[in-house]
Amino acid sequence: MSKTEQQFRVEWKNDIPICIGLESNQQWKDIKWKQVERVVYKLQTRIYKAKSRGDYKAVRRLQKTLTNSRSAKLLATRKVTQDNQGKKTAS
Repeated sequence: MSKTEQQFRVEWKNDIPICIGLESNQQWKDIKWKQVERVVYKLQTRIYKAKSRGDYKAVRRLQKTLTNSRSAKLLATRKVTQDNQGKKTAS
């Protein structure tokens, strides 16, 4: 787990994600999104490279790491709550 991932915890208040820093009360707006995106991108790149060389054990391990990554969870929450805001969901 990277240093960025260890700093944050996501809580929900009235259907609004609130990101709390473990060391201080860090707010959602204070997250360094470029750094979060970089962590996720690097993990995705490592998965691609492992798949390209046929190392399926490493692929599976990296997929689990990405799935459990706080950065990936923060990014997914942001996409659902902010980037997709106002879009209709499939019925």
